[in-house]
Amino acid sequence: MKREYIKWSIALFAVGLIFWSCKRDFEFGYPSPKINGVVGMWTASKVELVDAVALASGANNVKLDITDAYNLKLDQYTITFSAETEGPSIIPTAFMVEANGAYNFIGISRGTWKLDNMMYPTKILLQASDAFDDVMPPNASFRIVAPPKEGTELRIAFDRIVDNEVLCSYVYTFVKVPEN
Repeated sequence: MKREYIKWSIALFAVGLIFWSCKRDFEFGYPSPKINGVVGMWTASKVELVDAVALASGANNVKLDITDAYNLKLDQYTITFSAETEGPSIIPTAFMVEANGAYNFIGISRGTWKLDNMMYPTKILLQASDAFDDVMPPNASFRIVAPPKEGTELRIAFDRIVDNEVLCSYVYTFVKVPEN
C-alpha cells in the first residue's frame, strides 16, 4: 500500500512538473493586422531573378542576383509607406518612391497603396496619384514573398506572366530604415 502511494505521488509530481514547465510565450486571440509591418521607409538592398519554370520542375540554382544591373547603392532607392490611425484601425494612405538615379522598377513614383487582405495579405496594391506618372500603367501589384512583420525584411515579387504562366519573378528585398 505504501509503495503504491509513493508511485502515485511521484507520477503526480512528474505530471505537475511537466504542466508547470510548459509556460506559453504567446497569446491566443485574433491575429494582428500586418499593416504595421509595412508602414515606414524602406531601402532596396537586393534584387533576384527567379526562374519559375525551372523552380516548378525541381531544378536547383534557380536564383540569380541581379542587384548590380539595377544600379542600387546603399540607401539609394527608397519607398515610404504611410498610414493614418482611425480609432483602433490603421488605414494605408500614400506611398512615395525615391529612386535617386537607380532604375525605378516599381514604375510609379507616388500614389496610394493598400494590402489585398489586412490580416493575411498576399499582395501590395499600388495606385498612381496621376495617370501620367512615369512609364508604367497607373497601378501595379506586387506579390508578398514573406509575411510582413515588424523587424524583418520586406520581400516583394513581380511575376512575368506569358500565356497565363509565370515564367520568372523579380524578387525585391527591402530593409527598413530606422526612425529617428
